Amino acid sequence: MRHPDIVPLLESFNLPVFIQGDMPEDMPYPDLFITYTWFSSSDLWRFDNRATATQYTCQVTVYGNAPNNIDVTVEALTDLLLKNGYSKSGGGRLIPSDEKTHLGWTNDYYYIVKE
Repeated sequence: MRHPDIVPLLESFNLPVFIQGDMPEDMPYPDLFITYTWFSSSDLWRFDNRATATQYTCQVTVYGNAPNNIDVTVEALTDLLLKNGYSKSGGGRLIPSDEKTHLGWTNDYYYIVKE
């Protein structure tokens, strides 16, 4: 199985959503936007040499030019993901941006799929 489809949940915020590093170079940075990347999957439990569950981990970052808007969006996004079966790993961290006017806050979320 592939990782779960997180994109519809992210798009529900009516903000631009990009795979991390996939925003067109000639596109001006939106005031607020979301990036994501699936960066790991691992078997959690095994029985008779077969995986019985897999954990998929996704890094989701909210970038913006106004820290308060970033905070509010991260809180709402976390609430939505938790209500849809994701778990949050840790407290998140500040992420620099390629643009001096923007910064980002990123969290890792994981989703467990039972085989």
